[in-house]
Amino acid sequence: MVVEIRDDFDLEKISISGQCFRAKKVGEYYRFVTGEHFLYIKNVDNNIYDAQCSEKDWNEVWKPYFDLDRNYSAIREKIARANDFLFLASKSGNGIRIL
Repeated sequence: MVVEIRDDFDLEKISISGQCFRAKKVGEYYRFVTGEHFLYIKNVDNNIYDAQCSEKDWNEVWKPYFDLDRNYSAIREKIARANDFLFLASKSGNGIRIL
């Protein structure tokens, strides 16, 4: 299925962030595993992704897994005004989701 993710989302950074130990790049796709659920996902254009799962699994498993209901861009904007050091750290980690 095709999904649109407009907020910070970087599959490479997420997969190597150390938060998930079974994430792996497989060809063009990134494979994520949680419990008995598998997701193969790749970026196809800007904010458009090809997610190999059912719509039900996307909404019930993967959206919560990637914390997609939280606006990370807005959080980074608040950090920018509060502290230069934290802003640089948030800029470096841009695209990582808290799993």
